[in-house]
Amino acid sequence: MIMQKERRFCIFLRAKKYKICLLQDTHFLKEKEPFIRSEWGSNSNNGQSRGVAILSSNGIDYKVHDSFRDGKSNLLMLSILFVTKR
Repeated sequence: MIMQKERRFCIFLRAKKYKICLLQDTHFLKEKEPFIRSEWGSNSNNGQSRGVAILSSNGIDYKVHDSFRDGKSNLLMLSILFVTKR
């Protein structure tokens, strides 16, 4: 079952109209990742303390060229190309 905390968080982000959200000290559990991914595209590390996540609105078209994770869930870097429509 989806926790209300995650649902409220997603509603908050949508209300602010954020397109990209960078998070630190995340504690996403593996079983909650499908919900987060369905509400927002995401790239995150494990559910341990000090995790990080990059969330993007489902309406953003982008391609990840390269990524780096430090293995300790403290660092996540992405090289991204944003596709714009004319």
